[in-house]
Amino acid sequence: MSLYEQIGGAETVAALVPRLYARVLTDHRLVSHFRGRDMGWLAYHQAQFLTALLGGPHTYEARGLRETHLLLHITDPEFDAFIEHLEAAAGSLGIDPRILTVLCEHLQEQREAVVSLPARRPAD
Repeated sequence: MSLYEQIGGAETVAALVPRLYARVLTDHRLVSHFRGRDMGWLAYHQAQFLTALLGGPHTYEARGLRETHLLLHITDPEFDAFIEHLEAAAGSLGIDPRILTVLCEHLQEQREAVVSLPARRPAD
């Protein structure tokens, strides 16, 4: 049984994505990446991506991760913050922490494709 099936399939992914973005859009570290974006389009592609990552029936049809995220200038701390929000949103749905650990490991494997800038350093 795939991780996708273990978490409850499309119904759970459909519940997870809005909870994830509700958190992300209130985070000062991340919100600037989403201003002016079509959140419906992003949510659709995020659901596709998570479904594919979890071994579900859909394939991720968007451009490559690197091409999609390159101009967003995402840093390692921002990537980490996004994963923190995913963990919290998944936890609020009661997703098994062991499955969530595996999902986060899969996401970590995508770090190099998403992160394009070193961590921003505060001004001296």
